Amino acid sequence: MGRISAVGYLIALTASVLAGCAESDTAQPVSERSGVAEVRQPRTVSRAPEPDGPPACGDLGVPADSPDCRLRSRDPVGLAFTVRRTTVDGRTDATIEVTGPDGAATQTLAERDIRHPSDPSLRDLDGDGREELIVPLHLATPNTRYAVYHASGAATELRRAGELTGVAIDTTADGYVASTARDAQLSWAVGFWRFADDVLTPVVTARVRLDTDGTRITDSTCTVVDAGGLSDTELPSLVEARERFCTEPVVLRILRG
Repeated sequence: MGRISAVGYLIALTASVLAGCAESDTAQPVSERSGVAEVRQPRTVSRAPEPDGPPACGDLGVPADSPDCRLRSRDPVGLAFTVRRTTVDGRTDATIEVTGPDGAATQTLAERDIRHPSDPSLRDLDGDGREELIVPLHLATPNTRYAVYHASGAATELRRAGELTGVAIDTTADGYVASTARDAQLSWAVGFWRFADDVLTPVVTARVRLDTDGTRITDSTCTVVDAGGLSDTELPSLVEARERFCTEPVVLRILRG
């Protein structure tokens, strides 16, 4: 009976983490002192009329309804993305045609051997005013693997910055990209990343462990390990890093259940 209750509790906790991510996407701008990244309002750009074509892409992490879909960025550059997928013998390949606001093609992106296809999404992950293209590669339970494409400034071509894995992707007030992954039944790993020269670079990882009596959290711990970028944070040691990153809202969401 206790094991069933624990499983039910874990499902509820995962739903809470995902719900927190969804709320961060729709929240209105707030100050950095609240711990949530400020949402920047994009300026209006001149765009070509929407052509006839595939439907708009759906929600990130939801199985695709159509093999083809399209997206348009709301940032100042205003790129459009047409996603086309083909599946042969259970293997799905995707090509994404990128066009500028004038309708002219700028590049074509490709991802191969996608498992359980889900529609791509656009989000400004680092708060620089440009939206990243997030392409689900392997939709799984509990963690999904994503390819992330990034461009800086007024660039019209995106670069494949790397991959993230987890149940949720968040943005911190300081511009870190946070990927929340479930390691085991009661443990989580929250990776903090930065874009360096258009490449996703790991900084630190916060590891969270929960203890329960089958119905509620009885204890929790958070530790931080250097993922290769601790020296770039200007924090002198892992002790200070723990004080800094274990108090991030994305981590507190797990600790508080």
